[in-house]
Amino acid sequence: MQLVLPQPKTVRAQRRFRRVFLAGLVAILVVSALVVWWSQGFAFPGHRHPFWMRLTPAVSTFVGGIALMVRLGGDYRTEQISTWALALTSAVGGAPLVYGIVQFWSGLPTWPAAAITAGTSAAIAVWLRRHIGKSAREQLRTVKQMAPGADVDLFIEEAERQGNKITLARGLIRRSADLSRPDDLARATDLLREASAELPEDEVLQLFGAAADLVGAMEAKYTRSEDTTGYLSALHVLYGAAARLPLEAETQAIVCFHEANYHLSQLATADEIAEKHLLSAALGSLRGAYARATPALVKELPQLPGMLAELAYYTDEMTAEEAIELCVEGQARAGLSARRRAYSQQALGSILMTRVERQLPSTPQDVHRAIWAFRRARRGTPGVRMQAWAGLAYAVTSADLLGIRPRPDERIAAIWDRAYRENLRGTSTGLIEVAGDWVSWAETTGDPALCAPAYRALMAAVPLAAGPHYERGRKDLLLARVQARAEEAGWWLLRAGDPEGAAVALEQGRAVAMREITGRNDPAVESALLEGGHTELAGRLRDAVHALDQAERGRAGFDDFTSGLQRAAADFDRVRREIDALGLGGGTDLEEIRRASVEGPVVYLAAADAGGYAVIVRANSDPMPVAMPELTRDAVRHAVDELDGQQGGGWVERFAAWLWESGLAELDRRLGEGELVTIVAVGLLGLLPVHIAAVRDPGGGYRWRGLADRNDFRYAPSARILRTSQARAAALTTASVVAVAAPDEALAYVVPEVNAVAEVWRDQSARVTVLPHATADDVFEQLPRHSVWHLACHGRADPENILRSRLQLTDGQLTLSDLLRLPAGVRRLAVLSSCESHRIGHELPDEVIGLPGGMLQLGLAGVVASHWEVDDRASALLMARFHELHGRGGRSPARALNEAQRWLRGATSEELRAAYPELMGDRSARFAHPYFWGAFTLTGA
Repeated sequence: MQLVLPQPKTVRAQRRFRRVFLAGLVAILVVSALVVWWSQGFAFPGHRHPFWMRLTPAVSTFVGGIALMVRLGGDYRTEQISTWALALTSAVGGAPLVYGIVQFWSGLPTWPAAAITAGTSAAIAVWLRRHIGKSAREQLRTVKQMAPGADVDLFIEEAERQGNKITLARGLIRRSADLSRPDDLARATDLLREASAELPEDEVLQLFGAAADLVGAMEAKYTRSEDTTGYLSALHVLYGAAARLPLEAETQAIVCFHEANYHLSQLATADEIAEKHLLSAALGSLRGAYARATPALVKELPQLPGMLAELAYYTDEMTAEEAIELCVEGQARAGLSARRRAYSQQALGSILMTRVERQLPSTPQDVHRAIWAFRRARRGTPGVRMQAWAGLAYAVTSADLLGIRPRPDERIAAIWDRAYRENLRGTSTGLIEVAGDWVSWAETTGDPALCAPAYRALMAAVPLAAGPHYERGRKDLLLARVQARAEEAGWWLLRAGDPEGAAVALEQGRAVAMREITGRNDPAVESALLEGGHTELAGRLRDAVHALDQAERGRAGFDDFTSGLQRAAADFDRVRREIDALGLGGGTDLEEIRRASVEGPVVYLAAADAGGYAVIVRANSDPMPVAMPELTRDAVRHAVDELDGQQGGGWVERFAAWLWESGLAELDRRLGEGELVTIVAVGLLGLLPVHIAAVRDPGGGYRWRGLADRNDFRYAPSARILRTSQARAAALTTASVVAVAAPDEALAYVVPEVNAVAEVWRDQSARVTVLPHATADDVFEQLPRHSVWHLACHGRADPENILRSRLQLTDGQLTLSDLLRLPAGVRRLAVLSSCESHRIGHELPDEVIGLPGGMLQLGLAGVVASHWEVDDRASALLMARFHELHGRGGRSPARALNEAQRWLRGATSEELRAAYPELMGDRSARFAHPYFWGAFTLTGA
């Protein structure tokens, strides 16, 4: 029985409530009138007020009936006193009627009749109390469906108040589909398991419903995060519940339907052979479900005909005509409900558009019919509405491009915008697909005014869609789909006259996964919580961050239905939402970028297909665009290929000159004097050391003229990560240093180098540990104990498998994968005085996966690393000078590194020997060439 809530949450529910209440009121009035008429036959002999004795049953019946109706429509978990009050009201209200009947039929005197009446009324009260209590317990287990358009949060609140675990789980599953909400599936899974355990053994149907909901939770988890943990276990629970029911076609159809969904979920990780078997199995299960489905079940599973038709057509098991006929049949079997018919209408539109793609350039009728089907499918459930709007946008676009039914570009753009906004509450894959298709259409128009909003939407979707994916591999696959989009987004937004939007788009598409990881250990957030008096929340944040860090390292437990990573991610999301609700450090994306630029401008540097550009963002001025037409993506890709295959100073000189002439000279003119500039290099430019842009200048002081002459430079994966790094640096007031060396014949200067570093920091009363012949065990033991790391050894990058990039120690290799197993914590600086330690992976350049990025994830505020194979002696001199300026001179790492590089460029042999005799010896050398000083850069603060 579907109950009517006393406070309906939708207009439709309010109307239904009014109708039921009025009908109940009329029925009670009729019953009361009949009671009054019937009581006229009782004279109540000897009673002083026979009229009131006759009226009392009618009034009591009326009042008790209304109370009972409200009781049935309200909260059944009331206190016992209210249940007894209702029972007693009904019993006492009927006592005069009972008294009249007893005295009329028995002829007893007043007092014996009154005693019998009292006993009878007490028995009626007890019976009513038990009946009402039993009804309350039964209704607590009755699962309520959410009305179309109902507020999910209100539905969950009501379910929590009533204590209905299955209803609450359904609400949580529904809410988990929203990309802006945390993952509630772990809690829903627990509730469904508890409900299954608490239900009596004889309530097999309720057990089967709970098992089906549990499978639904696994389906929702896969749809949201592509996590299949527990899916098969949930199916086995469903099988067990179904085995206890009578062998009915409807039960078998439900099981087959969920089997089909499970097979389809396995396609993401299947190879070509397994994919064919899975598709065949899914199709067989759907056929079995549809064959067994009763008309009532088709109304409960209206998506079944459409799913069968689409899958059969895509696997060529049905012709287009047969699939279309099945969709039409599905609409008929769904009844008159527009919401149920929408599933088959959406599938019909998809099949028709697929036939158009296969038969181009014919079948204009199919396009018109598809548009018609998608328009009507918009009346479906939220999930169907998302797909319908996306399908409508695609169909309308196809009709326009094929000349079947041209429409104004502005009208098509409005449809794409609505499709995107509808899918904001859908799956991450669907959101990225809609935004990507919108961008693809907008680019065909060549109109910046139409491309700009499409690219804004796509770049805003990237971090939003990546959030639900707590498994790194799944997140990387999603981010790979939007590679190179950020550069194009910025280029089109600049053409549209929106440099602010360009900066925001570049920020949103850069280092998405790393931004999430580094943002967890932001000391500024914890400080703000403590200052605001939220001590308990700050503690829960630390616990949640630690648990998620352990889960990502595979150190969390799991059960049959949820992984430790899912639970840790859900707990962290819950805490993060509480913090976000406090509004600590909030603001727009542009405001966040400006906060990061308080020490100096943040420069976004990107290369699009049509040309390169920069966007300079300062704290107190509007973003400034800088055009670099020669810096195209193809040119940058060619430079990256050369970086992989070339070595020596000749390549560095050619590369530095190419950068300068391709647009960095123009950037130099737009910058000030003595500024600390942070470069956020987007896309493939993130693989290149752009700070060395320079040309030979015989008249210059260094015999070179370049970008690093007038300003200091550092790099950052994104402005938000830079803000986190700045907060980490500010949180550390003391330093403890570990200096690591792994010497061999080619590295004669690493031991003197680490000794010079140790001497500088000992003079500052810092705790210093020197490992002159370091082993992997020594390094793993010492690194977590210190806030400043200096590692002087061989290094080698592997761009094709960046996690295998490594540092060579005396007893073996220390890979990036090994380093990521270190415990995270707030630390100040890592200096990787080794070859190629700055190199990042080519597959996802915007995610900055490499040694510097990995160390930022470990909690370091800054990382110094090199872009190419460096000269041993030049590196030792540079590092010694760097630590002296940073440790003794008190300069920030970025300022110290740039000043050390300028010193190395201009120092004579005598000056070098006087400063560091143990590193120069009797040899003479000059290091003005960019090859010697330009390899090292600072990433972070």
